[in-house]
Amino acid sequence: MTSKYSAKEGFELLALIENYAETEWRKYESRYPEVCKTAEIPMSLDQFETDWNSEAPPYTCFRFKGDQPKLTEALKKAVSSYQGKLEWVMKGHVRRDKTVNWIIHPKAVDDLLETALEQKISKTECVEKYLPGFAQPAFDDQLGLVEHVRRHLEMAMKQ
Repeated sequence: MTSKYSAKEGFELLALIENYAETEWRKYESRYPEVCKTAEIPMSLDQFETDWNSEAPPYTCFRFKGDQPKLTEALKKAVSSYQGKLEWVMKGHVRRDKTVNWIIHPKAVDDLLETALEQKISKTECVEKYLPGFAQPAFDDQLGLVEHVRRHLEMAMKQ
């Protein structure tokens, strides 16, 4: 299956995953999000411009369409075995309907979750406060993670 996303702007990991299985839900942090240039409700595409997302670290969230145990295990092993500049984690959240939403992001973000909850601020605000400048190196390292996961999945999914 080929992905409908271009491999840029933070889609890299999601695009790779969707080469192996269809997702029914996805969410990610873009490196260069489209932001509205005016304070008004946007009425046309020319009211948007691309901006560098310097505060929010990368993450990739998804839910497979149907159960994908072999791919899920291969992804978990690939993420946990990556030895880049940052440590990355893949965690699942079981929903009421027993499907699972997965997130892959830097472990440092997880480490700040309790602090964010205590201070009643978002994870992004917490990262900005306690890890200033974290987003750029995290996005850079995500590219290495994608290549590691690509190599790992190529081998794991052939078996």
